[in-house]
Amino acid sequence: METVDELAAFLTQATADGVRGRLQARGEARSIIRRDGVLPDDAPAFGETIDTDLSEYALSVLRASMALREGGGNDEIWRRGFARAGNAFEALVQNGSHEDVGRGFYRIAGAAAYHLASYSALAFSLISQRPENANLSPAEEALAHLILRDLAGLGRRARAWLLNPAHGDANISQALRAGEIDSDDAVRLIATSTIFRALAFFEFALQTGAAVLIEESRSLLRRAISLARNANAVSLWWTARIAFNLVDDLWSSSLHQVLPLDGPAGAGNYQDLRQLFIGELFGRDVAEVELWPSQIEAARRATDDRRSRRRVADQCWQDTNRRDRRIDGARGAQAGPHCNAASRIIRPDGTIIPSDVLEPWVLGLVALWRGWSRWRRRRRTPYAGYCHRHTGEAGLRLAE
Repeated sequence: METVDELAAFLTQATADGVRGRLQARGEARSIIRRDGVLPDDAPAFGETIDTDLSEYALSVLRASMALREGGGNDEIWRRGFARAGNAFEALVQNGSHEDVGRGFYRIAGAAAYHLASYSALAFSLISQRPENANLSPAEEALAHLILRDLAGLGRRARAWLLNPAHGDANISQALRAGEIDSDDAVRLIATSTIFRALAFFEFALQTGAAVLIEESRSLLRRAISLARNANAVSLWWTARIAFNLVDDLWSSSLHQVLPLDGPAGAGNYQDLRQLFIGELFGRDVAEVELWPSQIEAARRATDDRRSRRRVADQCWQDTNRRDRRIDGARGAQAGPHCNAASRIIRPDGTIIPSDVLEPWVLGLVALWRGWSRWRRRRRTPYAGYCHRHTGEAGLRLAE
């Protein structure tokens, strides 16, 4: 087992620009000009072993990035590793042949790598482009639902698998004794059931916020990883390991973890409103269960920076005034309501909320809500497509 320092050194070297004869640049260029896996007649020579080179590079960087993340290493290094692995996996599947048996796994691995690198939009786009015959295993389909935030579909898929009598322990034992399945089939069924059960626990944890459920999900995935490793079930080991990192990453940035648990003084119904807010976002067709890293950082700045708090306070006052709430207190011509300690908000029911109870994190929560609303409005704009830049990074551009 490598140490954290060894993993960091390997990833630093493997993710440097131009490594392996500019392998990633060659792979991305080839994926752009080919169609259904066929290159034009006048295409340059990308190398006969480029598919093998890309897959070996992507898998090695993905494994090292997951190990470094699980070991608590430098997040900048492993996030860069995930991004490079995602680029390589995408180069393998983009405009590739539909006859490639590994295209389904590569697409799932690439989307998961992008997600763990904090590029959720790229992960969503890569999964959304998968063909109908994507050649995915049941566990890989479950991961696709999770990445797409189709938690309702994930729940239906998990129930269908776990309630199927053929996937129960008794039926598996009977089939083994009768010689209907071999040990590899039994391992595949047991590991897949364990992954589905773990994702079901995780889906319920996102719905309820119960920490004990996420711990049970992690425990089940560790068992699935151990079983697949001991049985040399390579594809299931990758699927379980990716699922473990996705679950851990999503939970750490989920609304249950990010939003404050306690409200300001005098806000007796804060817990109910918090649960209602999280539940409403969870129940959407595309569940919104977490904050993006940029949103978390914006919230931190909003609560730490005095000027940001003042700007948010100004906006809070304007929003309150537009909703026909009365602001009682003197307001100077050149001073905002944040400067007046005597200001207080009077609700229609007569309840008075002094301004000094609006703690900085409450203002930050308001800023998050406003940012979320703006993001929702922007997301209704249709995407023009998916493109690559010559720098080797991938992105989305909005239709003008």
